[in-house]
Amino acid sequence: MVFFYAHLIDEWIIFIGKVFCFIGEIHRSAVKNSFTTYIGGYTTN
Repeated sequence: MVFFYAHLIDEWIIFIGKVFCFIGEIHRSAVKNSFTTYIGGYTTN
């Protein structure tokens, strides 16, 4: 039973890690996009 719970916790840690990695990728791309649009708007104006 304890082994089963330990396996479940491992699965959760992996899942949470993937979710955080996914959110980090989205955040990074969003920051990069907003930064480029900011620079583009700054150079055109």
